[in-house]
Amino acid sequence: MAEHLNEYFEKMGYALRVDCNGIVSQKHLGPHRMRGEVFDLLEAQDERIKDNLIQSKNPEKILEALTKNKSTFTHDEAQGFMNKYLSGEEGKQTSGAFWKLPQLVQLIDKKTGKAIDVFTSQKAIEEEKEILQRADRIQSKKPLFVEQEALKTPASDEIVEEVDPYIEKYQAPIKITESHKKLKDPAKILDAITKNKSVFTRDEAINFIYGCIKDVKKAQDVSEAFWKLPQLVQLMDKETAKAADAFTSQKVIDEEKKVLRLADNIRDKNPLSIKTEALQDSISAGLTPEQKQAYHAILKENRMSILQGYAGTGKSYLLQSLQKTYEKSGYTVRALGPDSATVKALEAKGLSHTENAYRFLFGIRYNKRDIRKGKEVWMVDEVGKFGNRPLLELLKEADKRDVKLILSGDSAQLSPVERGGFFRVFCERYPAHVLSDIQRQKHEEHRKMAKSLAIGKFGAALDRLAALHGIRWEDSKKHSMEALVENWVLDSEKSPNQSSIIIATSNKEVRILNEVIRAFRKERGELGDKEFYCTTSLGDCYLSEGDRIEFRKNDNSLGVTNGLTGVLVKAEERRFTVEVENEGEKQIVKFNPKQYHSYQPGYASSFYRSQGQTVDKAYVLHSPATCREMFYVGLTRHARNVEYFVSKEQSSGMADLKLKALRSSQKELTVDYTSAMEMSLARLTEERKVKIDSLQNSSSILDKVKGFGYSTWDHISGKIQERKDRAPSSEFYYFREEKTGAFRATLVNENLGEKEFSVKEMLQNAVGKAKSVKVVKEKNQNFQEVVKNTLVNTDVLSKKSNAEIVLVIGKSINSNIEEMLSKQGKLCVGFVGDEKDIKSQDWAVFSGRKVVLWPENTKEGFEISGKICHELRKMGMGELRELESKEMFKIFPANWSLEHKLPENVKEQNLQKLLTSSLHKGINLSQFSIWLSVNKNDYASKARINELLWRIDERMRPGLEKKHEGQHWKIHEVILHETSKIIHSSQERKDVLQKKSGLQGLALERLSFQVSAFEAEHGRGPRTGELQTLKKVIQKCGHVPLQKGQNPEIANYTIDRLLLHASSKALRGEKIESSLVHEFKKDFQLSEVKINQSIALDIQNTEMARQKTVSLER
Repeated sequence: MAEHLNEYFEKMGYALRVDCNGIVSQKHLGPHRMRGEVFDLLEAQDERIKDNLIQSKNPEKILEALTKNKSTFTHDEAQGFMNKYLSGEEGKQTSGAFWKLPQLVQLIDKKTGKAIDVFTSQKAIEEEKEILQRADRIQSKKPLFVEQEALKTPASDEIVEEVDPYIEKYQAPIKITESHKKLKDPAKILDAITKNKSVFTRDEAINFIYGCIKDVKKAQDVSEAFWKLPQLVQLMDKETAKAADAFTSQKVIDEEKKVLRLADNIRDKNPLSIKTEALQDSISAGLTPEQKQAYHAILKENRMSILQGYAGTGKSYLLQSLQKTYEKSGYTVRALGPDSATVKALEAKGLSHTENAYRFLFGIRYNKRDIRKGKEVWMVDEVGKFGNRPLLELLKEADKRDVKLILSGDSAQLSPVERGGFFRVFCERYPAHVLSDIQRQKHEEHRKMAKSLAIGKFGAALDRLAALHGIRWEDSKKHSMEALVENWVLDSEKSPNQSSIIIATSNKEVRILNEVIRAFRKERGELGDKEFYCTTSLGDCYLSEGDRIEFRKNDNSLGVTNGLTGVLVKAEERRFTVEVENEGEKQIVKFNPKQYHSYQPGYASSFYRSQGQTVDKAYVLHSPATCREMFYVGLTRHARNVEYFVSKEQSSGMADLKLKALRSSQKELTVDYTSAMEMSLARLTEERKVKIDSLQNSSSILDKVKGFGYSTWDHISGKIQERKDRAPSSEFYYFREEKTGAFRATLVNENLGEKEFSVKEMLQNAVGKAKSVKVVKEKNQNFQEVVKNTLVNTDVLSKKSNAEIVLVIGKSINSNIEEMLSKQGKLCVGFVGDEKDIKSQDWAVFSGRKVVLWPENTKEGFEISGKICHELRKMGMGELRELESKEMFKIFPANWSLEHKLPENVKEQNLQKLLTSSLHKGINLSQFSIWLSVNKNDYASKARINELLWRIDERMRPGLEKKHEGQHWKIHEVILHETSKIIHSSQERKDVLQKKSGLQGLALERLSFQVSAFEAEHGRGPRTGELQTLKKVIQKCGHVPLQKGQNPEIANYTIDRLLLHASSKALRGEKIESSLVHEFKKDFQLSEVKINQSIALDIQNTEMARQKTVSLER
């Protein structure tokens, strides 16, 4: 239409032209299209208008828009386009920058050789030249004889190779987060761009910069500085050696070179020796011929093998056979995956010693894994999901420890989220063992379709799917979603035991499908009547009992992993109870939806999360963003059937669908290109090699010596480089622990950097109380003049703040046993005191930690252990356990303790078993505080809760242990219920006490807390006489004036805690005289300091644990 109008204007001599399209094209808002996407058209339209205004400020974007629909334009057309969106000073600045663009080209008349009023971009010129070159190449080729059957649609597989350069590459835009919008430093912008992709284009960088910085002038300045960065590298085509529209950083180039060097080094190492062929034949008996061929080849191969298997070819079954063979030959075999979902899939398929690769690497880094050098095999599945950083660290450890590495995956599936994708390179660089015999699909036609997808024949695959009536065409996206949900509902009614998966591209589509399925189930009465409005990390949603939930984050405290699904069996405002199936067993997971937000309805999933899964039937929703890898993953998850739902608005027909299936989203790596520096280094290396060969072959002895010297130096340099390559990355492991000492810690904060704090500084920052600390002395003098210290080896506690502590009760510990426990990641601390020293010992050093008590193997030893448990509960433990006496007496002789050598019949595994089977003796205060919605930094409230918790624990645990016989979760549930009942009745208690005592304000608050503690300890409220005694204690002792600079919350809690001791004495009959009041005030300062020390340790342990958790999640 625009062309016809322009022709008419020109014919009539009017100086008019139809405006060019905006940079972000707008959708037609007519009634037909509104029926398709009415729920988001208006919102999207507003966003496009805003995008036009923003992107019109970018001169390079303007040039791209002008040449999008026509190769050339005039000066007036360009100026008219800019005037449409910009005016005033801003318009002048942008216009000036536009006409100075280096990629803007003014054309010349071919006949006259003079410049004319016609402009274009360098990109458009190169594009048209390439079209002519390729057309010439195709024209010069011999004709092909093609059967008519092969020409079902224009997008046949036979012409893919020639048209591939013209197929639109699907590259998701670099996501801009809120933190990115604060970036102003070009170097940090480069790091942000290369975080999730190794190679980027010029347009991607420009879009990212202008998306982060809204001010046009600042964005232009930053963009100019960005392209001048010394660490920015423009890559070159390996074949033509011409500069490509591909950029990266030197850091990424070095990283990817290091990956290849390490892989080559591992690959060159000699193979492991395997037992007799008879053993191999017996284990491989059940394998298919191609699996058997790969099995024998991998056993004979050097230290690295590549297993490339199409989806559903039985890679896991082959890995299981390899694991059995290596284990029978005396090797330790580990099965690793890039995420918890892959690990669980490996477990389900029969592999043992499975572990998340990130957790495994951190275990090695912090000496929590016992690796047998040269005696281990690491089988790594779904290697295609690994980013560069974890893969690099895994290769470092494998090279360092001489392990056999078996890398398994499918290079045609989705790329990792972060920069990476080396499995494709490994398959091209080394001989890969390919499994192509697909077994997952039960029907022959479905297997043929899956095979076509695997080898890249997407046209044939879609034709087969259409013949199987597997493609459902609908008028609109809305109708596609409705049809998908309707089919899912009908199929679930017909076959309730059939497993299924719904797959969509975006989180928005997943969320909509989840909501629609909920609505269907709600209407059919399958869900509970009450709905709960939930705020999750993926958006707000409603849930009811009976809903399916998917957890989206690993959480060790809950025992859940990313991708784990379950059914919401009970829902309350502050507690959701979910039944999940984990490793074939049903388990119950409970969490507070007000505190834990990483979950969503679990009916639909994304392509990425579905990779690796196998179900009976799959329902896949088409999207314009669907690419080759998504088609492959989505259409190969099923064993029996798959349906693909397509909107006619988003795909015009089979030809269009096939063209979309040919687009690849595979991430490029720097090793796919070369660079000017790399070419120069290669030339210098070759020249040096020629020079060394010439010297060594010379007749001159002096030259031979020189040649030998150069060669030796190169060999030494190579060894030095190998050592550097193996060094662990501090950036990857991030968390680190330094500066040992009783009261020192390094707090690491990603945004604020590092700062080292002493106790005084920690208290000043955390509780504002450092000025009045008089007892703490920084020169190795703590409380030795006040109490006898009966704990030994406590200096190790600051080294690993998150490690489990074995508290050994006895004179000493055998060094060999201590070393064994250390290998298991345990810290050993000894209690060398007597029974009389237990109460006077300061146990605050264990506050918030995980502790296992190891008593002497005597009746008296376990009695002392029980009394220590009593004192430790007062500290608020992360976890408190004690070895089981029956198991101790079974394994060890009477009177045995850890100071003795291990008996001959006792192995290291027995120690591990004892620790694992130890009995829970306390409750995690931090988790209970979170459950009660207490702020993690509100130390005074947490301490008050613990005063109630440990009293109830002491009172109820003995009876509950007899009743529930070691079922600690039931014991803890009763104790926590009793504690929360007392806490939640505080307001009601205050109202009653006010009437009975006549107290008000702070005095009433103190009395309420005393009564709560009394009820926690005795299981009943105080009688009238007892209540009067508590009141008198508060009136005589509770008025301690606060000093300037004191934290009122901490000071008041200190007073309340000492009032508990005074009340206890008074209730036992001691008179409340002046001596008691004097003693109370005398103890106040020391007690407050001790509390502040506990808080300092709590801050240290909490922060260090948090940093470690963040690192593990990364």
